[in-house]
Parts: sequence; structure tokens; C-alpha cells
Amino acid sequence: MNIRTIPAGAICLLVLLLPTGFTQQPVKSSTQIDGSKNPELIPLDEAFKSMFLMLCDGPVPRPMSVSGREYYMRGSGLTEKQQDSVSIAAVKYRLAVNDAVASAKAALKGPASELAARRQAATDELNFQFEDIRKSLESDLGPDAYQELVHFVETEVKSRMTMGRAGREK
Repeated sequence: MNIRTIPAGAICLLVLLLPTGFTQQPVKSSTQIDGSKNPELIPLDEAFKSMFLMLCDGPVPRPMSVSGREYYMRGSGLTEKQQDSVSIAAVKYRLAVNDAVASAKAALKGPASELAARRQAATDELNFQFEDIRKSLESDLGPDAYQELVHFVETEVKSRMTMGRAGREK
């Protein structure tokens, strides 16, 4: 069988199932934001998401060890109890990410014409859940501790990040 006899639907499915690194052009260095040089170009929400994912060890929602968390969050000005609240938020966000990934995979099973809309719905739901988690964390910490956390994210987390200008962390 040569490429001309492979059904178009099979080719489309193969392209959809490939990891995004194989289906997108590589990001040129000029389109990347280096947080150590230009942290102001990284959106605060993206830095929070990065921190949450760093604090939750891998795809299985399990918080980082206390010693690892304390090392990561050194200089944050947060107490151990406040850091526990951040860890709980991180686990909630990891669960939301896992749900979004499952929704995106399920979207592949439906009609191809609706794929983009279903993927966008999964992304919108994840963003909604992130905002809910962030607001809950802000409420749990109180205004002063939350501002300390924002300062930590602005100064420390962003400086450790590199991301594409489209908002994708590298």
C-alpha cells in the first residue's frame, strides 16, 4: 500500500494522535520568552500554573515532599500552613489538567468537524477551574499572604521559566 491508497481519515487520525512536538514547527529562539531576562513578558496566570505543576509531582496528583516544597518556595515568605494551602491548590490544578487531557482524548472519538470546538471547550473548562482554584487560594491565604505569594511568583517563578510567546511553557 502506498501513500495514495491510505484513506484520508486514517492520515487525519494519525496526525491528531501524534504528540504536538511532531505536528508543530519548532519554536524559534526569537519567539521564546526567557523569564530570567524578561519576566514581565510572562503572564502571571501562566507562572501560577507552572508553579502548581512544579509543586505536584508528575501526572499522578501527589504533592511534592515537604522538604522539596520548602526548598522550592524558599523566600516566599509563607508559613508552612500557607505552603500547605498552595500544595493543595497545586493538586487541585493537576487534577483539572488530568481531566482536560482526558476530555481532549475523548474529543478524538467524535466527529472530526467538531474536534476544534471540543478541544476549545476542554481548554476553557481548565481555565475556568484554574481561576476558581486561584480565587480559593487567595481566600484561604488572606490578602497579605496572597500578595507575598504573588510577589514570589512574579520574582522567583517567572525567572525560572521559558515559554513561547503563544503562552506555551517550554
